[in-house]
Amino acid sequence: MDPLKALKSSFTNIKTKARQSASDRLAAFRASADKDKLSLYAEVKEVHDIKRLAPPTVRRHELVKRRYRIFVADDNEQNGENLPIEIEPPATFPTIAQCKRFIVFLAVTTKGKRLFVEDGSDELLCRTTMTNYLYSFFALWSIHANVVVPKETRNQLLAFIGSERFLSQFALRTKSKPKANADHVDVDILLAQLLNPSSDNHFSANHSRFVVHYAIALSALSAERPGAVVESGAYRKSNESIKYSEHQVHIVPNQDPTLPPYVCLVVTFNLLKNGRTNDSKFKSIIIRPDLESPSSCALMSFLTLAFLDNAFADVSTPEEIFDPKIRPVRGHILQWKPEMMAVNVLRTEELVKKSWKVSDTQALPYSTYIRHLTYLSLKAGFVRMVKPYDTRRAMGEAVNEAKKDSQRRQVMAHDPNSEMWESYVSKLVKFDFQSLFRRREEDGQWTAVFANLARVSFRADASAPDELPFDARQELHSAEELVELRALVAEKQAQLVAHNARAPSSDDNPLFSEWKSQQARLIQDIALLERSHRDIFARESHYRTEVERALYFREGSRRTLLGEVAAPQKLRSHIIVPEVPPVHDNVEVPSLGEPLDRLSADNNKDDLAMTGNNEDDGSFPLGFIYDTLDDMNRPMDDLRAAFFNPPTTVPYPNAIIVNTINAALRLPRNPAPPCFPGEPPTLQGKCPVCRIDVITDRSAVGNRGAGNHIHSCISKECARVALVIAESDYVPQKCRMVGCKKRSEDYKTRADFTAHIRVHIQALSSTVRKDSVCRWEVGSTGSGIICGQDGEDDWYAHFARVHEFNPRATLTIHYCLHCGKRFVDWSGHDDAWEIHCERHYIALFQQWEQRDSQSLMKSTTGPVIAHTNTVEYKSGSGFDGEMPEFHGHVESMIAIHPMYCPFCVYDESKPWKSRMTQFTIADSFVRHLRDEHRKDIGSQLCPVPACGPTTLTFEELMTHLITVHRLPMYGYCRASSVERLKLPPTTTDIPSTKGPTLEELRVAKRRQRKANKVKGWCYGCYRPLQDIFDHLAKKSPDSKCGKQACYSLFDSDDKRIEDKLTYTKEFNDRPATKKSRSENHHFCMVCEQYYSDIRLHVEFDSCPCRTFKIRDPETKSMSGVLNVRAWLQNQSAMAGSSDVAESSGAAGPSGEAGL
Repeated sequence: MDPLKALKSSFTNIKTKARQSASDRLAAFRASADKDKLSLYAEVKEVHDIKRLAPPTVRRHELVKRRYRIFVADDNEQNGENLPIEIEPPATFPTIAQCKRFIVFLAVTTKGKRLFVEDGSDELLCRTTMTNYLYSFFALWSIHANVVVPKETRNQLLAFIGSERFLSQFALRTKSKPKANADHVDVDILLAQLLNPSSDNHFSANHSRFVVHYAIALSALSAERPGAVVESGAYRKSNESIKYSEHQVHIVPNQDPTLPPYVCLVVTFNLLKNGRTNDSKFKSIIIRPDLESPSSCALMSFLTLAFLDNAFADVSTPEEIFDPKIRPVRGHILQWKPEMMAVNVLRTEELVKKSWKVSDTQALPYSTYIRHLTYLSLKAGFVRMVKPYDTRRAMGEAVNEAKKDSQRRQVMAHDPNSEMWESYVSKLVKFDFQSLFRRREEDGQWTAVFANLARVSFRADASAPDELPFDARQELHSAEELVELRALVAEKQAQLVAHNARAPSSDDNPLFSEWKSQQARLIQDIALLERSHRDIFARESHYRTEVERALYFREGSRRTLLGEVAAPQKLRSHIIVPEVPPVHDNVEVPSLGEPLDRLSADNNKDDLAMTGNNEDDGSFPLGFIYDTLDDMNRPMDDLRAAFFNPPTTVPYPNAIIVNTINAALRLPRNPAPPCFPGEPPTLQGKCPVCRIDVITDRSAVGNRGAGNHIHSCISKECARVALVIAESDYVPQKCRMVGCKKRSEDYKTRADFTAHIRVHIQALSSTVRKDSVCRWEVGSTGSGIICGQDGEDDWYAHFARVHEFNPRATLTIHYCLHCGKRFVDWSGHDDAWEIHCERHYIALFQQWEQRDSQSLMKSTTGPVIAHTNTVEYKSGSGFDGEMPEFHGHVESMIAIHPMYCPFCVYDESKPWKSRMTQFTIADSFVRHLRDEHRKDIGSQLCPVPACGPTTLTFEELMTHLITVHRLPMYGYCRASSVERLKLPPTTTDIPSTKGPTLEELRVAKRRQRKANKVKGWCYGCYRPLQDIFDHLAKKSPDSKCGKQACYSLFDSDDKRIEDKLTYTKEFNDRPATKKSRSENHHFCMVCEQYYSDIRLHVEFDSCPCRTFKIRDPETKSMSGVLNVRAWLQNQSAMAGSSDVAESSGAAGPSGEAGL
């Protein structure tokens, strides 16, 4: 409630009081119940009081006090002194000699800063830092011990810091840190970067864009320190920043009553330096609409924040402010809602219920503000990162040139006696000295050039590295300290494996607790070493990135002179396919426009609303998915257009600001998540199909992410709509299969017709009938002429091509990631998709299909990382057209570029849709390589013809495919900013655990194997089956097959024996012989699955695996990688030694040589 209204409502009693004398006030004070005040008034004990200090001063004093305690403890021990450790009464000030030793102590224990990375300067201690430490030391004694240091002593100690004796031993840096001036051009670049597409993933909430926009714009215009705008770093967790109560939106009537009023913003800064506790010290500025640069207008961003927070009490749209229907006749100030008066305008982001939003109360910290500025500076390509004081210096210099000294002090909020303003003036004098020397007017063109030299954006290059380059990252991996840490980690891991192998057999064993504690210590040691490795790598990466960036800018002149300036490599996520389709022999290609003709036919449903799609390639339009076509437009694009391309003609001047604010208010709360091409969420941030909030409701979306959720929903909806269209186009017809009992029946719906046809196709597809012949009647009805086609591999495609109808119950829909389109197989033979796949093959892989090279392609990854047995390559690289692009690229579980299998791509025996299968999920790609190709690989050529005729062994081929073609033959490893691929496993020590013999395992395996399948004919469903007993066992007694319970068998020539047999479940029932998964402890490195014994798996499953791992059944820990043959030999040797020791003479393992 408004405080004034609350005060007025309380006017039921008299609020004013008569004037009281001092005696009356004292008596009232003694009668009060405030015990703290009474005790303070009655205090008689002398207490040493310390004045209130600012938090930065307190932190500096505490730092010096900690150093002094360490020094006193060491000095008392070394020199036999008796100095007091604490600075408090009645301590005495140290002697000059002791103070000089303390100065030397500070010089030894204080770490300097490296200011100039490009100069390679050392981390030298600044002379000013040493002097400030000494002044803080003097202040400590004055404040905490009430001891004033004599002037003579102060002069002597300051002279010692600048003496030759001290400086000859401790080099103090006097060079100041470079201070840049970020003027209006630099600020415009930063604010434009806020809406750059590259910044979409930086902000978790769109609200934060305008928070940062207003913070930058306000700091630049007001020339105020950052602590007066955001939460100061010196006052952490104080939640103090500029508030709504410190803003006033003034409406000034126009002299012409027909024109809109003037709108301006008055901002008051109360959090000034040395004035936070002094309410009389503040500064106010006036901000007007910046129609010349609307993208940098501070008034625009502030009003956007106010409307997003719903802070106004009487207005709700920007039109009510800038173009009110009732023109004001007198000036007024817009009122805030009472609950918004104390709310911070600039607030930070926070995670609430798994969704990011701008906090309701927490102010934007200085550290977060600096992080945003650093990110924007990096993306803008600035040589040095922009800091808040850079804009303050630029504005201060502008004010110093244009205004008087008193006005400059007012703007900069400087003390009248201070000369600090001189540090804000650039050391670069931007005069036209030639014109001044010859008494001419300065050349404005040259002065503009001089001003450009002092800007932060001068020499800006967005291609400059903002992270450690890949080659430098690999070089850092080879650093001696990191190599030693990785060796220690490997040693500890080996100790852990050996320790786990010696685990006691039972928890009841008294040694088990000791074994468990030692295991925990080894695990903790490994974690500490790995953390140390990560910390060193991150710290060194940051420093080396600065060096790489400095070298990049230093070599900018050479690149420009040689013409080597180029844009950074971009991932080609959309491939342009050839316009002319390839020629197909003996294939009648249907028109690519056929599906569109279907969509626009008169018999289609009107409510599909398939409008706004001008596809000409046969793809399936998505206009029916979204409520309106506007849902597919991105509000961020509208905002960028309003920012950077405002309309030239507007009804009134401030309409540009109004359009920008409205475009900003239309943004969803959170940025749109990564999605597949052409499949964004709606303007409300919901899935266009199921209407789930995919941005804020993370639990509904799941781990797949919003993009995959929308993609799945759209795919299902397209399949449903395609069936509706196919059903509407269906013409009732009869079955023309000669010999069909239901041939005379007229099928009214497509679903019934395809269900009937599938019965015939299943009978034709059965492998037990080798005389399968298509008996579909061709020609006119009743002609009796059958098709006669036999031996067809795909009967569905046969009916689609020859008999011209699609017998599939559902329509196949293919999605092309390159084009972002779906293709529906209306006809059933997929010719349109085949042509599309062939076009992509020509664009992507045709140039590497000739095997004429004599040497293999060179490795495209970094060196092998020994401790993880992996290789790395830069994420998103390898799409420049120099190598075949098989590896693909996935970001945030969204495929930017699909993955392709080289074995399939260059296999001419397969159809194009199989050769050009687009893998968009990394796990599916790994499983395909493992299950379809890795098992069958021996010594062979590389599947990519361009790699030449060199024959490679299995290990060489695996390494080649991983390091050259970047294929995850053994999977991925988790990594950041790089892709890490596993190399073929290496062997380690072999555990000495004895298991059952191979012959015993063979006998057990034979007992566990399922009975052979029996081919038979079921009289219930009247069709052949591969396993008749399995079929009948699954049927219930009430089913058609269960009631008949009759079957007949087939002979060796696959001809049916007419003897009708009765099925008896009790006689033919098979017991379950499968082992529990918990009993499988051998892990095959090829199949990546667990088995009960690796020997059985190798023999009975014909697996080519050479290595495996063993899981401990008690601790569930894994052993190292073992060699199968060496392990078998070890088992055989152990079994042989047991045979000698045992008197029973049991037979040892046999058949190992067969493996």
